Amino acid sequence: MKTKKLIQWGIVVPLSISALTGYSANTFAADIWSLQSSVERVLEVSPETRASLDILAIRETQQQQSTAWPNPQIEVRADQSMGLDDGSGGYDINELVISQPIPVNRIQHQSQLASAQLSASRSQGLQQQLMLEYKTAMVFHQLQLKNALYDLSQQRLKIADKYGKSQQSTQAAGQLVRYLTPLEQKRLSILRETARQATAYAEGELNEVLSEFRILLNMPQQTQITLEKLKLISESVDLMALQQRLESHPQLQSLQHNVQAAQAQTDVAKASRYKDPTVNLFIERDNFNNQRETYSGISVNMELPLWNENSQDVSLARAQLINSQTEHQIKRRELSSQLQQSYLHYGHLIKQIDEYRRNLLKPAEDMFKLSQKSFSAGEENILGLIDSYNSYFEIHAGYLKLLASAAQELASVRMAAGISLFASATVNGGAK
Repeated sequence: MKTKKLIQWGIVVPLSISALTGYSANTFAADIWSLQSSVERVLEVSPETRASLDILAIRETQQQQSTAWPNPQIEVRADQSMGLDDGSGGYDINELVISQPIPVNRIQHQSQLASAQLSASRSQGLQQQLMLEYKTAMVFHQLQLKNALYDLSQQRLKIADKYGKSQQSTQAAGQLVRYLTPLEQKRLSILRETARQATAYAEGELNEVLSEFRILLNMPQQTQITLEKLKLISESVDLMALQQRLESHPQLQSLQHNVQAAQAQTDVAKASRYKDPTVNLFIERDNFNNQRETYSGISVNMELPLWNENSQDVSLARAQLINSQTEHQIKRRELSSQLQQSYLHYGHLIKQIDEYRRNLLKPAEDMFKLSQKSFSAGEENILGLIDSYNSYFEIHAGYLKLLASAAQELASVRMAAGISLFASATVNGGAK
């Protein structure tokens, strides 16, 4: 699936969200869903993406308003003083005052605060994208696993049915076949029923995860889904390179911008302890020597900090600054630990998959093939065939689970390292 998208405020945003109105059941029926196309779809339809964009729009508006001066005030006075003085009577406008508060240092700090908050929201949007990518990867690889296990269970049932049906068909045709005792026939019957039950169980689990996948992608439940086959995803992970770029993790970037915002908030609190000085431009009219005269002037109002220093907001802002710095340090330690654990677990899984394939899966497959030939030739009893049959399919299922675990752990490495699926950097520290 090809999805047009743009980069706005640092977030992958689809150009079209017409999917929010609904799709027909077969809209995506012919598509083979990959992890990347699944993530693109989730980012396109998720309410989290829209919420992030709304917050960014609000922060951008706040930044634009942060440098705005306070509005001026105008005062007009009309009374009877001049009319009473010269005997003309009536009301006259005798005073006009325009007042303009002057933000001496506050504007600069407000602008810094708004810029830091906007940058923090951008990083939070990227972190939200990473979380959606991680959640999608978990469900996607789980669905791949359940689909592979269901296919394997069908293969298991097909082989079990083959031995029961071939025995009945050859007997009906009058051909010479190996004699099976009633006990052996009973064992084959149990083998088939066990395989049938396992297939039904695998189908139920597949449908459950498939339903979760459709909901995540905002698709009708009757939509046909075809995924890429589960396979080994092996990438060389450079732990040192990832740790060195950990400070660029969107979550750490967001917390760092919060620290900057808290520092700017402290400066704003300091600059706002006292009222802004106000410049007043006035025009007045009055009677002088039996004539009405107009004169103008200017005055300045300033607060004198004699009794109250208004330091409570400054203390609160400083406390918030210390808290923001602490949160950044704690999250830095947590992400470093998560990255280390995910790296070790992923490396262990890759090594285990290789050993599992060479030392278990391949020998079990060879043994099962030999057992089938030996049983058909009458050289092996039913117990040997069943044992090799069960061993092969159980080992094969274990191998599939290891593949899915490795794919999910690689997603955990990306999440801990703060690397998007769409970023140019990879988990080995290089470029795609």
